[in-house]
Amino acid sequence: MSGGHSTYTPKTGIEKWVDERLPLPRLVYDSFVAYPTPRNLNYMYTFGGILSFMLIAQILTGVVLAMHYAADTALAFNSVEKIMRDVNSGWLLRYMHANGASFFFIAVYLHIARG
Repeated sequence: MSGGHSTYTPKTGIEKWVDERLPLPRLVYDSFVAYPTPRNLNYMYTFGGILSFMLIAQILTGVVLAMHYAADTALAFNSVEKIMRDVNSGWLLRYMHANGASFFFIAVYLHIARG
């Protein structure tokens, strides 16, 4: 299953028995312990994951806010007031959505600046 290129060697008899029947410890070792990583890997590479998280947060908060928003010129202000005052944690959703958009663009610029 592992192709014979693994450097994993079971130490105890139980580990050898499990590895012969189900090479799960070998798979975990090859995937997480002996995984080759580049030398220039640093925290700037986390901005891609941060962007994914922020995009999902923007979509979720946007959908919840859109359920309570009235897109009419006469009712728009009142619907935002209703979100801020009457919806449970509506103020938090609105500010998460507004500040999340700014943070998303900051993370995009930092992700691009990584090179």
